[in-house]
Amino acid sequence: MKFHSVVTTLAMAASICVPTTVFAAPAASVHLPVHAFFGKVHMVTLNLRNDTSANITVKAGDKELTLLPGKPQTVKLAAGDKIVATAQCAGHSEGEVLSTVDPMMDQGTLGLK
Repeated sequence: MKFHSVVTTLAMAASICVPTTVFAAPAASVHLPVHAFFGKVHMVTLNLRNDTSANITVKAGDKELTLLPGKPQTVKLAAGDKIVATAQCAGHSEGEVLSTVDPMMDQGTLGLK
């Protein structure tokens, strides 16, 4: 008889403690930047301007562009895209990375010399 009352008392105590442990924060409550994996790609609008006296051919993202001297050209690129020189020109060799697009460059002008 005493054994049953001890077991009943322990069962009652356990049932009282269970709701507090059910609502407790999990041990692995580390906040990871999941939005970095599943978020939208940030698009950047950028003006490319050729500050030399000759044409410059660049690859901006997937697009190949020829920049005329002194003429700005507006492009819309994803953050992280690279602007690469596709031909030898004054001061730049073929395949040289001229810039990497950053969200801070939005609505800015990149002058190439």
